[in-house]
Amino acid sequence: MTLILYTLLSMALAAFAAKAGLLLAGPFTMAMGGASLPGMALWNRGVAAKSRTFQGIALLVNLLVQGTLSVLFLLGLSAGALWLFVKAPELVRWPIWCAVLWLSIAPASGTLSAIYANPSPDQTINVLTLKLVRAVVIVLFFVVVFFPAPLLHRAAPWLPL
Repeated sequence: MTLILYTLLSMALAAFAAKAGLLLAGPFTMAMGGASLPGMALWNRGVAAKSRTFQGIALLVNLLVQGTLSVLFLLGLSAGALWLFVKAPELVRWPIWCAVLWLSIAPASGTLSAIYANPSPDQTINVLTLKLVRAVVIVLFFVVVFFPAPLLHRAAPWLPL
């Protein structure tokens, strides 16, 4: 019976965190949009000059900037979840990890949704970058879930892992 209650409590907490976490995802989405501007300028210059080199550099720049923002967001959410698990070890973890996964890909997915709503040929680099970033975040999420101590100890040394 207690397991059922703790599972329900975890699910309610995860639902609340997912809704409240969208307030955090919004600024990251805006930052990712602004961070893509230098890469887009290089991409457009590469398209105009028919230069694959400029396009490759643009993709790398966008991948580094947007990837860094997404990974920082994931690590912040994961550190918060692990802090919660340390403070309340009786909570069932899977609903909270589901909320962390959903929130960690929200900035990339939200930006992709906005691009798909208003398609433009100029957005090719952003579509490529955001799909790659989303895949990297999903893979890193599973690394954080199954091997949290080595990765998060450097990002959040105050957590007793």
